[in-house]
Amino acid sequence: MFKWTAGSVALGAAALELPPQEMLPPSLLPYRVLIDAAGRAGRAAMVAGGVAYDYKIHLGEDATQEEWNAVHERAATRLVFDLAEPNGGMWLKWSQGLASMSHMVPKEFIRVCSKTQDDVSRRPFSEIKTVLEREYGRPIDEVFESLDETPMAAASVAQVHRGRLKASFVQEYVEKKDRPMSVKDQQKKIAALSGQDVAIKVQYIDIADRFEGDIQLINTCLKIAGCIFPGYDWSSLINRAKDVAEAELNFHNEASNANRCREDMAREFPHNMVTTPTVVDCALRKRVYVTEFIEGAVKGSDAEGMKKMGLNVKQVGTLMASAFAYQLFVTGHVHGDPHPSNVFVRQHPDRKKGTPQVVILDHGLYQQVSQEECKTAAQIWTASTTQNDEDLKAVCRKLDLPESSYELLAGMFLNHSYRAFSKFKTTNTPRDIAEMEMVAKEKMAESVEIIEQMPPAFAMWLRALLCYRATHVKLNPGVSRYSIMLRYSLEVSHGRERLGFFGYYWAFLRLYWQELQNDLIMGYAHWKHPELMKAAEGVWAVG
Repeated sequence: MFKWTAGSVALGAAALELPPQEMLPPSLLPYRVLIDAAGRAGRAAMVAGGVAYDYKIHLGEDATQEEWNAVHERAATRLVFDLAEPNGGMWLKWSQGLASMSHMVPKEFIRVCSKTQDDVSRRPFSEIKTVLEREYGRPIDEVFESLDETPMAAASVAQVHRGRLKASFVQEYVEKKDRPMSVKDQQKKIAALSGQDVAIKVQYIDIADRFEGDIQLINTCLKIAGCIFPGYDWSSLINRAKDVAEAELNFHNEASNANRCREDMAREFPHNMVTTPTVVDCALRKRVYVTEFIEGAVKGSDAEGMKKMGLNVKQVGTLMASAFAYQLFVTGHVHGDPHPSNVFVRQHPDRKKGTPQVVILDHGLYQQVSQEECKTAAQIWTASTTQNDEDLKAVCRKLDLPESSYELLAGMFLNHSYRAFSKFKTTNTPRDIAEMEMVAKEKMAESVEIIEQMPPAFAMWLRALLCYRATHVKLNPGVSRYSIMLRYSLEVSHGRERLGFFGYYWAFLRLYWQELQNDLIMGYAHWKHPELMKAAEGVWAVG
């Protein structure tokens, strides 16, 4: 019986594992995913064990910074290319999140993990074709007049192809949905929708079935990491964002988020200076997301590309900072993944030459933050940027945090130490450097504890802040994101009327003075203590 049972199981597993996923009936796909889960778990164990061994064996108490950097580089390479890339899905999403956490992980991790934000391994077109035909319930040549088999981009849950809708498919939808519309108007709409190029985002065939298992496996890995490296158990943060991440798998939610974002931005920025691609409703399905194709755009971090188009990088940086501050503090409808590849910039198609348009993409990962929570976040930002200790302590009491946590809370929002380089120091020893590294490690555990005690929405809020910071730093537009965001946080936290004219501008003067002071101190520190600064930038990012 054992032989026959084992043989039957092996044959059944082989029958599920050998053919491409798209050839399996939908009812059998979950079983294929279950079998693949064993491989993903084994891969995670191998890579995690190798990384832990590397750190524990090759780094002693007397390890130099160069030795630390070399191990960081090897660990990051293994995590991305031996684990995240082969496992795909939520593992890639986790890697992309690490790329934005430059104040919490070494710079080697940031550099290597950033590669997963631009592009990842592509799935074969046969799989994409199967998903499209299952979602539309018909052959793809009845839906698309043209469809480029080579993807334009690939991400953690889907990849994007360029195509054009078929007039008969659009006509069927318009005649059914827009009956009160005149025949002439219907014809115009059909011609417009079927005549334009569209971006077609297609979800991977197995990503929904893998979601729960991948989340549990990532949590397990993080808990083990927390045991080996105290302070790095981020499993609770993953759990807090689980529901939001799962909603990303339903593209109807993404369409709703995109439409809401466009409406919000239209109220704040005239002439569609900040907008989103228009969703093509007739082609929208749960696992297929179709929008207008954005021509002639560059990534939000490509300053040289903007200059070649004749755009002012400072103006673009101001627009981007204002748009995300508006979401974070005012609307509360927060884009959770605004990294450089999800923000495009182009010459405004309807305005004079040199006028930029910021186009925000990928609206799957969103968090709705309540107005009260927006006000709390605004109070933290206002107090942090204006160095108001008493207001920060008051917010700590409001959030049931110990008052002593106020500096760390401010540092988490600013993405650098609240008291960093607040005074000149004429001498620095190797012991000083070691103490800085130890403080950063100790504060990691406390940072996680603070996030766990804050409202659940703040986890995604902080992620959005980290992602936007990465975009802003890469663009380097020559404008202060702190002061631009302060304009919005002041309005929400205090109100211009209550502050009065002098109170409102006094806050900006304090911020400008603090930034000038920090710039001077940073310049002096880089000149006087280059070794210390090199070590510090690898431990706690400033900027």
